[in-house]
Amino acid sequence: MSTEDEVSVCANCGKGEEESGKLKSCTACKLVKYCSRECQIAHRPQHKRECRRRAAELHDEKLFKQPPP
Repeated sequence: MSTEDEVSVCANCGKGEEESGKLKSCTACKLVKYCSRECQIAHRPQHKRECRRRAAELHDEKLFKQPPP
């Protein structure tokens, strides 16, 4: 199943895109989505450790990516 086929839901409250409108991805790690700023703030304590780890991985990938010829 590809990511386009997955049903997106808010990581905090579980509302889907059909209920809450467009979900926004975490800007640091891109792993989770939120329906509102309030949900993002409420979920932050549970998400913080994984977010920092993934953000560091993304930074390393970008840093060491080979430039196009």
